[in-house]
Amino acid sequence: MKKFFRITFLITFFLAIVISGLLIIKPGASIFHIKRRLSPENFKPYKGHAYHLPLTLNSLIFPPGGVLLFEDTALLNRTNRADVIQKGLGRYSIADLENNRSNLIFSAIDNSNPTTNERQYTLSLHMHFFSRTTGASILLISIFGLAWFVRFAIKSPARGESSLASPLTLWQLFNDFLDEELPRVLKPIKNTQPIKQSRRSIWIFLLTLTTGAAFFYVFMEWFFFVTKPSFMDLMGWVEKIEILLISSFVLILASLTLVLIAAGLDLLISRFRDSSLPIFIATLIPTFILTAISLLLVDNFTYTIFYFGIVSTGGVVRYAYGVVFLIIFVYINSRILTWMGLRGQTDHPIKIPRLIFALIAVLLLITAGLSFKKINDSNSNRVISASDAGNDPDDNRDRILSLLAAMD
Repeated sequence: MKKFFRITFLITFFLAIVISGLLIIKPGASIFHIKRRLSPENFKPYKGHAYHLPLTLNSLIFPPGGVLLFEDTALLNRTNRADVIQKGLGRYSIADLENNRSNLIFSAIDNSNPTTNERQYTLSLHMHFFSRTTGASILLISIFGLAWFVRFAIKSPARGESSLASPLTLWQLFNDFLDEELPRVLKPIKNTQPIKQSRRSIWIFLLTLTTGAAFFYVFMEWFFFVTKPSFMDLMGWVEKIEILLISSFVLILASLTLVLIAAGLDLLISRFRDSSLPIFIATLIPTFILTAISLLLVDNFTYTIFYFGIVSTGGVVRYAYGVVFLIIFVYINSRILTWMGLRGQTDHPIKIPRLIFALIAVLLLITAGLSFKKINDSNSNRVISASDAGNDPDDNRDRILSLLAAMD
């Protein structure tokens, strides 16, 4: 059974490379379409030369822009509704309606009646996720896996030379790779050995790291708005700092909620077995935030120096940003896991400097207190007469929402 799964994995891997190449070269190939035959009895006369047919298409899976219509083997010409009605001659149009419903309007090639001309009409539906973006993503993951395997092979010169001797030795090398490398990578997830560090220290470290990372991320975005022309230009520094603290509390609260959920799972699971899975899941939250900060710094640098960034680029350059994000994510997560003793060896206990811990705790108290105060003030102002329109209590709330929306 083990051999069967590994052979299946190899076949799937090489098929993924082939399919990703096809998607990059020709994402509109017919193999990536689903055919749907249309029943002539459902065609209804519309206007002029046109007939129509109601369609139910899930726009998340089948975008209307990727729908093709064939009359027998001839591809009809997609155009606007007016041309279909007035000219016909093998034209069609798709009108988007609500609730994943569309209206197909078309005409036969010779403007005959499609309900009686005994021709077969077929829709070719292109699935949304069969795109160049998907192909490039699969190819990048495959290249990463192949590079990982090559690195494993060349770590030992004798192993690398023997792998070229015959297919059997190559197969043995592949088995060694799975037996040695995968357990090392999955150790933080499947670890059932006693954790060297105390769980209390680990969770205090994760909560502190998450709080600090979330605040620093909002600070970076806030600093960008403060130093550039923005909606904050007419505000005083007190209001600007209030927006920073309240906005950071929103992200801190959301992040800490996820970490605390993982901590609750860890408390429950640790009663039955000594597993580090919840801790590993929790590390992904500060890792994601710290990676976003790093990518934000890179994006600001390229935008300031070279006048291009993530938003203004596309194609290969945007894929490059995605690769950089994954590399930084893996690196930061591995460092966090190593620091906590879940990967590699660590001889030092997790210890947060008291000054940093005190600053994070004070920051959390200030942001929470200010946020709850603003909520209470806003609720109190709502019961005051609406005649005081010049002092709108929702002004700061709108500005905070503007900053949060800009962080997306």
